[in-house]
Amino acid sequence: MQPKKYEEQKEFNRRCMNNAKLISEYPDRDQRYAVCQTVWKDNFNPKK
Repeated sequence: MQPKKYEEQKEFNRRCMNNAKLISEYPDRDQRYAVCQTVWKDNFNPKK
């Protein structure tokens, strides 16, 4: 799962948290939220 080009973080979080694949892989909501945050940060890291 990747953020869309013009997607805002809160929209990505909503989509990420409700993603069926992530729900099955990370049934714990807090863990899934952490994964979503990591994906967001990794995609917008200026060092890349």
